[in-house]
Amino acid sequence: MRPAANATRRSATAKGCSFPRVRGEVPKADGDAPTARESALIRLAGAPSPEVGRRGIVSGIDVAWRNLTSRSPIHIALGLALAASAFAASAAPVTYRIDPAHTDVIAQWNHLGFSNPTAHFGQVEGTIVYDADNVAASSVEVTIPMSGLNSHVARFDEHLRNADFFDAVKFPVATFRSTSVEAAGEGRLKVAGSLTIKDITRPVVLDVVLNKAAPHPRHHRPTIGFDATASVLRSAFGLGRGAPAVSDEVKLRITTEAQAAAD
Repeated sequence: MRPAANATRRSATAKGCSFPRVRGEVPKADGDAPTARESALIRLAGAPSPEVGRRGIVSGIDVAWRNLTSRSPIHIALGLALAASAFAASAAPVTYRIDPAHTDVIAQWNHLGFSNPTAHFGQVEGTIVYDADNVAASSVEVTIPMSGLNSHVARFDEHLRNADFFDAVKFPVATFRSTSVEAAGEGRLKVAGSLTIKDITRPVVLDVVLNKAAPHPRHHRPTIGFDATASVLRSAFGLGRGAPAVSDEVKLRITTEAQAAAD
């Protein structure tokens, strides 16, 4: 009976059988790296890491499938369950909470053609949802308190917070909520969203760079970091005093670090 079973397996392998492809998954060209699903299956089944290229990936998956099917039904069921769990985990978006201590929003403008001062907005709070497998499912929502405004010139900070500009007593926070996220090259994103200042909402597009996504070396929680840039016209938010002698255009630079919630 065993030789017949082995013959069946050899016959299946000879016909090019491999682990079934996920519905809707498009076969890739030779030279592509393995997907998260393919790598997870190969690792779980004990197959060696495949060479780069589709032929190597398919070979690795076939070895993994033969390893799985050569075991007992219990091992097969356990392996498939673990594989399914790994695939689901790889596809799940992760929610990160922004770390105010490692987040800064920097606004820069031109002053009368002579200098390019900056003001910092700290104490930023919010969440980032990031899905590495489907960036369109990602999102960001941020609150920027006017209490975190700091130009390093106390008198100027008071002026910025009064009714000439941010009117911080009446409008204590600004907010940004994404409306779409799309890939813009390796490690880059375009994040479109709505920026609200003084109850005035305008569309803004952020050019985003993914700095790093990895477990934090101290507490080992999933951590992610981004830098982003954008330009806005301050007059569009009721902040136009002094323009255009003091530039209407304000350049924004953002750096942020965010961590997943502890288990």
